[in-house]
Amino acid sequence: MLPNVESTYVTLGAATERLAAGIYMAGDYSTYF
Repeated sequence: MLPNVESTYVTLGAATERLAAGIYMAGDYSTYF
């Protein structure tokens, strides 16, 4: 059960990091328009 929970946290962490990068890029682009 532990490896399963660990992989879930890794997946959530990657998704959160990708989402944060997308928000950062969107905010960065909005400064140019």
